[in-house]
Amino acid sequence: MYKRQAEIKKEAYEKLLELVIKHTPNIVCGYLVGERDNKNEVVRITDVREIKTRCNSRIHFQPVFTDFRRVADEIHKEGKSIVGEFHTHPNGNVEPTGRDMKIMRWLKTGFWIIASKDKISAMIFDAEELKINIQKVLIEVI
Repeated sequence: MYKRQAEIKKEAYEKLLELVIKHTPNIVCGYLVGERDNKNEVVRITDVREIKTRCNSRIHFQPVFTDFRRVADEIHKEGKSIVGEFHTHPNGNVEPTGRDMKIMRWLKTGFWIIASKDKISAMIFDAEELKINIQKVLIEVI
């Protein structure tokens, strides 16, 4: 997996924070676009791409899965790579929630950023049925 380092372009970082503000009080999610160095030690994020979500009184947060495919196809057609996923926590907490842990168990492994209106947290995880290993990743805005 990665060591504990990620870089995010300033424009991508600002776009991420704008998405939090635009969608508050709702959650938004999407892909992290960029590259990994040839040893998978550093993740470089050059862009973030929003994915449509549903939110209402009965649904806390649900991605539109057809949009996941559509956006992923667009990214790949542009010759770019998906290096992870992001979602927002409009309440300001950037730690994984109980729901996040359930999703981690389902996904098994990944690189995530959780963003609030003024900060972001990067992490890698791998999950087993009863245990989730989460490693915080140092993130630098470049």
